[in-house]
Amino acid sequence: MIDLIIAVILGAILFHAFYKLSNSGNLPFIIELKIGYFSKKLLLKEDDSIYLKRGICFSIIGRRFIHKQKDSAALVYFEKALSDFNSALYLNKNNNDAFLQKGLLLLLMNRPIEAYEALAEAENLGDKRATKIIIENGMR
Repeated sequence: MIDLIIAVILGAILFHAFYKLSNSGNLPFIIELKIGYFSKKLLLKEDDSIYLKRGICFSIIGRRFIHKQKDSAALVYFEKALSDFNSALYLNKNNNDAFLQKGLLLLLMNRPIEAYEALAEAENLGDKRATKIIIENGMR
């Protein structure tokens, strides 16, 4: 019974700590926790939606490095994100969200031809957001 009480108290303390961190602007810490969580899930079973979510997390961290003008660090995270988007597409070639995220990332990485190819695939799968991005970026 004591073990259960201690576990409940520790759980409440950890929940409170993570809640405060998530609302304190400490986004990279929370994103890194999510990356770890998704990585563990992928060890159990490969899943295109988990690769997509982890790729988005890597992309978010990379964007934060760009804002801090640390391009080499950003590139490391962008390459990890790109790898995850490609893994998602390998598992499910009809994952329009993975094509969309890949296209957006390639635009950010100043690789417009590859970006267009990914966005066009998302568009072919019916993603209207991809059409809007293609038009807004003068790709059509």
